[in-house]
Amino acid sequence: MTEKDKLFKEISDAFIPVLNKSNRYNSDTITDVRREEMCRFFKKNIPERIIYMHRYSDSTVYYFMITEKGIYYKLDTNLLWFIKIDVASCDYFFSWEEIDRIEYSLGNKDFFIYFDKGYDKYFTIGGYRALHSFDGNYCTKIADMLTKFACLHKNTDDLFNDVLRLEENKKYSEALELANQLVRDNQDNEENLVPLRWLRGREKMQNIAVDKDNSEKLCNSAIADFEWSLAKFKKGNGCDELEDTLHYWLSCAYYQNGNAQMTRKHALAAVVVDSFSEDIKDMLQVVESETSYYDNYLDDYEYVNRKYIMPLKSIEGCYSDKIEVFLPQKMPKGIMFPSGIAKENQIYIGHPYNKAVYVPLQDMEDTFFVDKIHELCYLLQCLGAEEIRITSVVGKSLSELNNSTTNMSGNADVKAFSGQFVASSNSDIKKETTSNNERTIKYTLDPLRSPFVPDGLVWYPMVPEWQRLVKSRMDTNVLEYSETVSTSQVRFTSDSEKEELKASARYLWAKANTSIDTNVDKQFKETIETQWKVEVKFRSLKDFDTENVSDKLNAEEKEYLDELKECLAENAQISPTERRLLDKFRDRLGISKERAEELEQIVMKPVLTDEEKEYIEIFKELSSEGEITERKRRMLNRERESLGITEERALELEQM
Repeated sequence: MTEKDKLFKEISDAFIPVLNKSNRYNSDTITDVRREEMCRFFKKNIPERIIYMHRYSDSTVYYFMITEKGIYYKLDTNLLWFIKIDVASCDYFFSWEEIDRIEYSLGNKDFFIYFDKGYDKYFTIGGYRALHSFDGNYCTKIADMLTKFACLHKNTDDLFNDVLRLEENKKYSEALELANQLVRDNQDNEENLVPLRWLRGREKMQNIAVDKDNSEKLCNSAIADFEWSLAKFKKGNGCDELEDTLHYWLSCAYYQNGNAQMTRKHALAAVVVDSFSEDIKDMLQVVESETSYYDNYLDDYEYVNRKYIMPLKSIEGCYSDKIEVFLPQKMPKGIMFPSGIAKENQIYIGHPYNKAVYVPLQDMEDTFFVDKIHELCYLLQCLGAEEIRITSVVGKSLSELNNSTTNMSGNADVKAFSGQFVASSNSDIKKETTSNNERTIKYTLDPLRSPFVPDGLVWYPMVPEWQRLVKSRMDTNVLEYSETVSTSQVRFTSDSEKEELKASARYLWAKANTSIDTNVDKQFKETIETQWKVEVKFRSLKDFDTENVSDKLNAEEKEYLDELKECLAENAQISPTERRLLDKFRDRLGISKERAEELEQIVMKPVLTDEEKEYIEIFKELSSEGEITERKRRMLNRERESLGITEERALELEQM
């Protein structure tokens, strides 16, 4: 059912309260006899559907009729012998296309039909003559419904102007209702929908002031309309200025919504338009000062919304939904670049897991790849690796990629991951090259500290394989492990996204009057996939007892370890006074704070007896089959007693 059919039925039903069996009918009650009678009276064939008909007086002198094509009204004085001769007959038909609106006057109790043209300004029909009713509210309702029906017969341009006229007269809700109707009627015409959805969004924004309870909903809905129109907008369709207008309204809507980032983006595109310039500049001033936009950029916005940035010498008019632009001298706080400063016209991509780091787009895969390798090796070392072997399988060699990455990362602060190989004072890291083109590098290590997962890892939380490795290493004493790492695993820009980025970059470079020839070739170069295989041999967990480790300490470390054991002899905790004395003793021995912490971990690590280890194995076996039932608990208690372990100690062991 079309919108016209729906409203036809609603209006017809609205006349039910005034119907009778003699002279007032709606579409459901009019008979063929009455239709023939009406056609004879008007002396014409009227085949269309009738909404309502009223024959006034028993002598059928007046006929008022509403059909799907228009309004008929006739007065025939030839049938009235008692009417003065100077009263002329009249016969009118007003099509819906020529009717602008219909209003009911509570004072005159008349219906006024206003026209787009002709008939001077309006035509009057008495309310009682039309509806046989003096109910002002009812007559006003009928007038409003007929106005809507007339609007459905207008062309889009006329209705568009009607919306703006209603807005100008501060009839915001009516303007929005008409704009909604326009959008519904043009669902199959995308070209028409572009300006119409902008118009509807505009009216939603106007309604915010008068409908404060729904302000957030109206604003979000307006943004959806503006964004859709901007995405579908095409230049050359006769309304090129609409693009700038959309940016203006989007900046206003996002400002209303409290989104500083999107306000700024769209404001930069609209600021070059004279009619919006002053308002936009004021808005930008607020965004860049009161909202601490540059100070909290990294914390306030999700990665997907700040993934790509570009420093430009001039940013007015520079809008891209893919790349955010900044002046080089006014970059957000906290961002770190490889060269230490932002390079103009360069596209940077943010590290997906380390929000402070931004690297050039063309260096992304190599930089992130080496960074991931470094973190994996550091994790393996902390897990007790004795030997780590890295082999180049496909693509760039180790030396080639390491050298290029070193050159591109001149600022040490930009390292995405800060982990590195750490050896004890008497350990040795041996680096071996097994071929002339450096296909393999081997690190030989001497781990001292019991296996652990270090703090501050960047990739580890996002790599399930590494997490499974840690669990296996700790639970089952894994001794060997290998993994192949590829640049494809650190590629965070798809080929299709690169094409969109390239188009956005060209647009921004053109707006900023920047040469784009060399930038395109350099920043969107094809990269060769590289694969490296990382193999590791771990020291057995059984070899990390305090006694075995102490044999490998130097004299100063052994002396510090003895003093530490004295402090822990009576209490497992170190008191503040003991800590101050230990720090002084450590300084005298020339031991770093970090090394002292490692030694403390060695001493404080609980040493299990063979009986305790056996109990733990039994407990793990039973718990792996499900929860510890009463039957299993009785079995555990029997084993505990036979091993000579107290209940308290058993509970501690079960928590390990």
